[in-house]
Amino acid sequence: MVHQFGQVLAWTLASLLLSGCAHRLWVFEGPSTLGPFPVGQVELNEPNGISGITDPTGLTGPTQNVALAWARIMYPAATVGTGTPVSAVRARYPVALFLHGRHFNCDNDGSGPGLVGGYSFNCPVANRIPSHEGYNYMMERLASQGIFSISISAHDIQPGLGAWDYDARGRLILKFLDKLNDWTINGTDPFGGIFKGKLNMSRIALSGHSRGGEGVVAAQQLNKTSPTPHSIVAVNAIAPTDQNAVAYLMTEAPYFLLVGARDGDVANMQGFRTYDRAYPDGAAVRYPKSVAWVYGANHNYFNTIWTDSAALGTPNPWAGSTDDGGSLTVTQKLTAAEQREVALVTIMAFFRQHLQGIKAYREIFTGRWKPAAMPNQFVFWTYQDSRRKAVDNLERIPPNATQNTLLGAVTAPGFTTFEERLLNFDSSRYPPGLPTDFAFFHDTLGLKLAWAAPQTYTTNIPSPHRNVSQYRYLTIRAAKKVSGPPTAGPGVALFINIEDGAGRTGLVAARSDEFDPIPHPYQRSGGWCGSCTNQAQLKGVRIPLRFFTKNNSGVSLKDIVKITIRTEGSGELGLDDIEFGR
Repeated sequence: MVHQFGQVLAWTLASLLLSGCAHRLWVFEGPSTLGPFPVGQVELNEPNGISGITDPTGLTGPTQNVALAWARIMYPAATVGTGTPVSAVRARYPVALFLHGRHFNCDNDGSGPGLVGGYSFNCPVANRIPSHEGYNYMMERLASQGIFSISISAHDIQPGLGAWDYDARGRLILKFLDKLNDWTINGTDPFGGIFKGKLNMSRIALSGHSRGGEGVVAAQQLNKTSPTPHSIVAVNAIAPTDQNAVAYLMTEAPYFLLVGARDGDVANMQGFRTYDRAYPDGAAVRYPKSVAWVYGANHNYFNTIWTDSAALGTPNPWAGSTDDGGSLTVTQKLTAAEQREVALVTIMAFFRQHLQGIKAYREIFTGRWKPAAMPNQFVFWTYQDSRRKAVDNLERIPPNATQNTLLGAVTAPGFTTFEERLLNFDSSRYPPGLPTDFAFFHDTLGLKLAWAAPQTYTTNIPSPHRNVSQYRYLTIRAAKKVSGPPTAGPGVALFINIEDGAGRTGLVAARSDEFDPIPHPYQRSGGWCGSCTNQAQLKGVRIPLRFFTKNNSGVSLKDIVKITIRTEGSGELGLDDIEFGR
């Protein structure tokens, strides 16, 4: 059990002792808490600081010269200020790098009162929009906790389009990492060598927003074949695109996807496709992956430079600062401050877990820990550990709903729909011609179930696979599907049980919404994607296996023969990734 200062403990000491949980009581500060380090900062602005970024295919070519090395850096310092010495409290500090997406790069009157701008290869220096400064609120907090943070500008890439754009963003990240490595080894930074010997380049985390989200995924894959590879240990994508004709996949580090349901820019939720493809069953090496699906969050408000003055609460002089979800009709939205707090808590938790080894922060991503600083009722989590065993990942071509991944029989009598389908709205990487349900904004094969009255789905586990005692959770991904105009409605509750070879089951079925909600689709309509309504987004449910063995049920986790999922009322849903995991 994890408790954060500022939260109300729902458990008394007596109940903890009676439940047997007292030995698992830890107390940690909230991950976004301001830390003990003074924050120093510098601006890097080298007109010719980058070279050698080209299109490796030769098809699109380097459509413009990428030369500008422009970045904001914040770091743990001895004293607050610009260019002050790095703190000597620790020998070296891990590195967090941020990369923004494609937004106006040129404001017609610079930081003047006008808000007219666009894209330019020849923007005057004073008119360049500092999109990379939009994550300062996270970088400052990270630096205070002992993490060197740099946010880099993709100014020279912004006017370009096409596959080259994404590849170039990935290569730009690696160029900056090369630069940081040289600074810490040789003391070549242009700030008087203050970073010599101070950066722990064996602990690097990346965060990218929009096209930058696609760029950080590209960077970790391109890094494998780089002549000077870096140690990237965590990758976060904020509302990422998925538009590159070259499929860059997560292969090298834990992946955290942060997506807002009120996104009016990447309204077709392309980022979920990147999650679906990351670390599939059978991959040689797998890492944990997680999603925070945030009701009421738009695309721009994760970046303060892209946030309009009214929402920011202070004048923002830069062109392109808008509420991208403003054209949508919605019934619920987060304020810009609430949305930034979600980013601050979750990204800091992710980075501090993997850069500083604070393992308890993992429980934010599993949904067990609800940080007090965050509007938790609007944040829906999915978490899949690297250590997991698929009972049914539904990845069969041709589709066959009657047999699971382990070759066990699957039955669903009484369901009006029981079909394996491609769950995809657009731009699938699967072979053409598969039966498809376009209500699901994913790119995965999954099970489509519909029922007019309560029914039971059963998946059987063949004998070589029945010992699941090394796992701690039974997990699924599920999404409610609705049709017609967006309306309010309840979530879906499923009743899940397991059965062993002696016929013993949990004394009661686990009701899914008592562990993790499967919410009603976010209510939105309008915007450029008129058909992006009633978005069915798969949501994780994690049920502790100890739930089924408690109260002397006798269930043997060394001999589980079947899993049953019972529905109530009537409804329709998508189901994927029935797994045992950690």
